[in-house]
Amino acid sequence: MAAPESPTDVDDVADPIALCLIDFQEATISTTTESPPPIVERIFNNTGEAGKFRIFRNRLLFLVANKQELDRAIDNVREYRAILNILNSPNRLQDLSESQQQQLKQRKGDFDLKVRISLTNTYRHLFYPANDPVKAPKELMHYTLPAQDSSEVKGKNNQQDVILKALRDCQKIRAEDAPVYAPAYILQKVWLPGLDHWTTKALREAFAKDRGLNILLDAEVSKLRDTIRQGLLLGSWDMKIGERVYIKTDDGKFTLPDTIEFSDRMVLYRRGILELPKPREIELNAQIMPSTDSSKPVRVRWKASGALAIQLYQDGNSIAGEFRPSDEYETTITKTTTFKILVDYGNGDRANC
Repeated sequence: MAAPESPTDVDDVADPIALCLIDFQEATISTTTESPPPIVERIFNNTGEAGKFRIFRNRLLFLVANKQELDRAIDNVREYRAILNILNSPNRLQDLSESQQQQLKQRKGDFDLKVRISLTNTYRHLFYPANDPVKAPKELMHYTLPAQDSSEVKGKNNQQDVILKALRDCQKIRAEDAPVYAPAYILQKVWLPGLDHWTTKALREAFAKDRGLNILLDAEVSKLRDTIRQGLLLGSWDMKIGERVYIKTDDGKFTLPDTIEFSDRMVLYRRGILELPKPREIELNAQIMPSTDSSKPVRVRWKASGALAIQLYQDGNSIAGEFRPSDEYETTITKTTTFKILVDYGNGDRANC
């Protein structure tokens, strides 16, 4: 995020990393031990709305210019822009010989790298969230990126790669080949004490809130899904999605949800809170009533607790009507007849008897 001027320029959301490049006219750094400048503190702690503190702070990074390197970078940029102005002006180019034009193009190529090096070495002061009262009393750790030369400044994403390496060295982000988080780690370090349950969305957001946790990159979000699955398989926690529960039992009959999403509808529970649903019992009986006629009256009764809808069938044919979970139906029969009910519990959950 280029040159945020106030907290309102930085959204307070649980998205991946937001890198805030502080305008050198707003703040600079002179020594490697300096505390974060006031503008950095304001953005880090507030949203800009009256009286509202920032929630998702563990995703913000700040780059601040080195005061000693600033003048050199400005001079290089000015000369570079002057060269571009000449090269982009056909009228001015006509006043130069072909040899002078070639020299100017060569100088433009040299300054292209020179400017990138000077800007990279100017914006070397990185501040990242940290839970260290001694080294980071204002909850932002100051890390000075190493100076670079022409052999190191490669590609458009060079500074980004340098920052990511620094964060890995500081253990603020994990290595690309790091395994998934162990469920035990989530329970001990991430899951808030005293909290019986929370959504998968809240679990992900915890990493964007807690300064003591790693910053989650996009690849880590995918690994976090695997952690949730692993926790279900190991019985580290249980899950509820709507009315359906997922609880690991000793009988080995356990199926994971088809997908894991970070939303409010998927809720994780500590073990022992959720209970398996009671087995559904469906009662159905038919009683032929006494009669001397060839057509015998019959009374069909049923009971299906928890049902949302009942459909009655006679010899495979649906009988029209609206039936309650506990109800009866009377008709007459002249031959052996089969009655069946189809029970709908909602969410595609059905049974028959």
